[in-house]
Amino acid sequence: MSEQAHHLQWLTEVLQQVREAEGERVATDPSVRDRLHYGRSVCEQVLRQNPQSQLAIQVRTQIDRLLSCVPASSAPASGERTITHAEAQSMDAIIMGVEKGMDRLHSLLEERMQSDTGYVPGGMSVPFSLVDHNRSNHYKNFPKTWLDMHEGRSSSSYRIGHGQFGYDLVPERFAQERNDVFGQYDARHNIIRMPEGFDPSCLFDLVLLYHELCHVAQNHSLRQRMGDDEYVRFYGCGEKRVLLPMEIEAYALQFEMMDRVLGGWLRSGAADGNSPQRLDALMTQMNGKEKHRWLAGNMLDGMRAFFPHGWRDDRSPPASSAFSRSVQRSYSNEGRLYTLDAQGLPVPLM
Repeated sequence: MSEQAHHLQWLTEVLQQVREAEGERVATDPSVRDRLHYGRSVCEQVLRQNPQSQLAIQVRTQIDRLLSCVPASSAPASGERTITHAEAQSMDAIIMGVEKGMDRLHSLLEERMQSDTGYVPGGMSVPFSLVDHNRSNHYKNFPKTWLDMHEGRSSSSYRIGHGQFGYDLVPERFAQERNDVFGQYDARHNIIRMPEGFDPSCLFDLVLLYHELCHVAQNHSLRQRMGDDEYVRFYGCGEKRVLLPMEIEAYALQFEMMDRVLGGWLRSGAADGNSPQRLDALMTQMNGKEKHRWLAGNMLDGMRAFFPHGWRDDRSPPASSAFSRSVQRSYSNEGRLYTLDAQGLPVPLM
């Protein structure tokens, strides 16, 4: 993608943030102020490259007008998240742990698959390839990148390469408010947000990260199909949207990967569902913590619909309509549901 295209993409996102803020209480809502300050730093970045950019000047003027409503004495609200230099520095060690943890999971999967004679979904290894490719991404530490842009230190050559993404660690108290304690891929900003306390030595945490990495790959392909402008508009509309086929595929890949890592245990006992004994066994095998228990139960319910058939051929989404319905029920209250048409473009689910 050209540098001008990157600038257009940034400014489209910033303009959307400004429009969202028009009807909000900028003076009292710290999350709105945070978006506006970030947007202003993007405008400054673009103007350093192209001082004549009328769009950047227009957006910066709108942002300055909105920020003028904020009293000089306005203090951060209770519970507001702020990105600190200490957090940005600690993220490097966390990212290193994530990369090593995913390497271990990949090695374990490959070891178990040496004796596997069944069908292997083509996308199963993609999340591991993404992590490996992302090692060379100089902007993968999102808190550091955000601070550099916010404080005017970002390089004029800032860009994330194709297939790369950023990492962010969301404080647990903030994540609980957003109902994404176990991680979330932010498709609009191409960032995986992980919970505070993410443990790269915990198999459960690595499996949950694997699921989000599936979404990274899916959305990179979706962006190519839609084009930058349509993609940003789709995710930047202010409405939470769920692409159901992507969730179905991500869970299918996650369950097939987990089953192989656990030596076929999930497939062979799927009919037992979410029994107390099976739940305890899954928690033990996955090094689960108490906070994972309810999610482990939900996984077992989904696996009962997915196995024993599983993903046995190259069709996507995978076989069972019962499994598809179970995923749809899980996301029925998470946002507006979309499916994909024959060209792989999003359309509302009727």
